[in-house]
Amino acid sequence: MKTNARLFILLFGLFLLVPAPALAVPACPDPVEITQPTGGPPIKVFLKGMEWNNWVETKEGYTIARDNAGNWRYVKGYEGEKPVLDSALVGQIPPPAHLSPKKLPAQYKKMSVNSSGHEVLSTYNVLPEQTSEESASADFAPYGREISQVAPKGTFTGKILFILVKFNDRGNYYSAAKFATLLKSNIKAYYSKASYGKVTLNPAAESHGTANDGVVGWIKLNRNHPNTQNNSGNANALLTKQAILAANKYVNFAAYDTNGDGYVDSHELAVVVIVAGWEYSYGGAAYSPSVWGHKWSLDSVGIPVVDGKYVGAYHNGNGGYAQYGEIHQSNASNKHIATIGIMVHELGHLIFGLPDLYDTDYSTSGIGAFCVMSGGSWGQGTADAWAGQRPVLPSAWIKVDRKWVTPVTVGGTTAVLRNVIAAGYSTTGTNTVYKVTTPVASQYFLVENRRPVGYDLGLQRYLGTSFGGLAIWHINNAKANNDGAIRKVDLEEADGTQMGTSSGSKTDLWYVGNKVKFDNRTNPNTRLYNGDSTCIEIISKSGPAVNAHSTSFKKPATCPCSPKACGLYKGDCNPKISPCYCWKDSNGKGWCSDDFWCNSFPDCTVNSDCASGVCAYDSCCGVPKCAPKTCTGNIQGAPPAKSSGNSSPYEFGETGASCR
Repeated sequence: MKTNARLFILLFGLFLLVPAPALAVPACPDPVEITQPTGGPPIKVFLKGMEWNNWVETKEGYTIARDNAGNWRYVKGYEGEKPVLDSALVGQIPPPAHLSPKKLPAQYKKMSVNSSGHEVLSTYNVLPEQTSEESASADFAPYGREISQVAPKGTFTGKILFILVKFNDRGNYYSAAKFATLLKSNIKAYYSKASYGKVTLNPAAESHGTANDGVVGWIKLNRNHPNTQNNSGNANALLTKQAILAANKYVNFAAYDTNGDGYVDSHELAVVVIVAGWEYSYGGAAYSPSVWGHKWSLDSVGIPVVDGKYVGAYHNGNGGYAQYGEIHQSNASNKHIATIGIMVHELGHLIFGLPDLYDTDYSTSGIGAFCVMSGGSWGQGTADAWAGQRPVLPSAWIKVDRKWVTPVTVGGTTAVLRNVIAAGYSTTGTNTVYKVTTPVASQYFLVENRRPVGYDLGLQRYLGTSFGGLAIWHINNAKANNDGAIRKVDLEEADGTQMGTSSGSKTDLWYVGNKVKFDNRTNPNTRLYNGDSTCIEIISKSGPAVNAHSTSFKKPATCPCSPKACGLYKGDCNPKISPCYCWKDSNGKGWCSDDFWCNSFPDCTVNSDCASGVCAYDSCCGVPKCAPKTCTGNIQGAPPAKSSGNSSPYEFGETGASCR
């Protein structure tokens, strides 16, 4: 949803002390039960953020952290990156009156790629959030580039290798056979459905245990668990390197270098390390030892060479590894094997090069739960036991970008009706995504139908049991990621309310019974990010409970310009779209009008209501409007210079201004 400028609140990892991975799953939204070392009843808290920007909050929103003795205390400020803790223990008394919620530092860290093609950790200061289209592509992104050119598109068959590792001080809880089932059944089924049968992910060939089930393990490493919790970095990379070396005798890695370049890239073989113990992103604030699920590379610890091939290298974004914990648990009674949401999310990074579509600075939730590469990785239907058991489908942009779906391009001077088939209902992807282009090639709109069908049942935990309607996406390929107000992939929320830090609501979708019309004048609207009008019109014609959502599409050949600052001449508006009109406001500043007057000028009753002193009836609008003062220079359709008095408004049409 297009927004006004706002100051961006930076959310930084409270315990970040070491380098962190580049891409990671967001925290599970379920409450976590913690206890104080001194005892007492469980305290419900919430883990927030993602791997290198994360923190723990009370239900009231107060940031908390452990002291050196393991006691949970309120955060009252910072000395550099180190939290300064209050004396009050969490859970013993209400939050002290002198504290305020969300005490956060003014710096954060992100991965970037240096000139040598290696990932490096960089520190940034808090800056005002960029909201203009011109600055959007210059954001400090983890990867300011498009998806790797070798990341697979269209029909694709890939291989996945699970390496399961345990330690001297921590054994496994679940059998290798259970992870083999997740690999050959659940993960394979998800990507087959998400791609409408174009993607097939199979277990890799290996000789450990049950041969060729894609699982090597459990392998015991002669070391203790690194217990990196939410401080992932080189220790995690080193663990992965050791796991690959230990698995080498069971896997012919050379067989997977299909292009013979000396590297085993992720589209050739996706290497995943599953670590005995807990997954921190699910509830690790209360359980250890743990790691936080992520995708990264081994460049920082020395790329291992096995069977004469480099494995786990960044390699221009084509390689790396994924890692996550074996157990999901957030309270004493819900211990279970890791669900597939985190797995398919990280494989989206690892194999297909997909970016995170949540807001990685965590000033907002990005696109919330409406995509597996955002909060939808923790999807859960009403019949599912655990978060992440039913990850939601990828958003329309991913399916189009990866060529899993061919969008139907629509739009013309005459409205056309089309049926948008529900994303989870279709088996072929045909007519599931419609595209409307704009005069700016990098910006366009995608429309899809999201209902509780198939994997989109996972949206029920966020939107409720019954929901459905059009998801309208504003795509901006000039942007590298979803941080900030200007996003690469943005959901146009039908209810006109920004998602903020929530996961979304059913009224974000467009349907009869909610909002149905999306055009130049609505909130949100079809304008470009610089404010220029497109005059695209999309209208929902169906209720929420249909798998074929009737939708009207219209895109006029020309369109009036948008209200925005301009100089004294028509050319300062937007001649790329249509002849535009430049007016002066009551302070003498020139600006571009939209639709001549209707959407640009206030309603009035008498002349004294208007700064210009002219209240005039406009035949285009059908109601009296305050006439503006005219610009000088090359202008068209100037409003009348005369006044008709306070009782009988002058009709704009008498000056020759045309209606459309």
